[in-house]
Amino acid sequence: MRGIIKSFARSVGRINAQRAVVQVDGVNSRNDAIRLSGRQVVLRHGKNIFSGKIVSHHGDAGKLHVRFRKPIPAQALRQQVEIK
Repeated sequence: MRGIIKSFARSVGRINAQRAVVQVDGVNSRNDAIRLSGRQVVLRHGKNIFSGKIVSHHGDAGKLHVRFRKPIPAQALRQQVEIK
């Protein structure tokens, strides 16, 4: 299963580079997103591999919050991730 990193999780004055909002292909509702909670996510960026975990849903359109172990670079936005 594949998804695309849409943005970092952020507030008004702070960006958290360890949490990202991911849109998964074929997931269009809140209930579908909740079922994916707890799965592992892998981002391959150049030679680096970033691993993370789906921690919650984001809104009602099927987007997900992913917490990565290490901060991901800004160039990783709009790149594909693999969901296991």
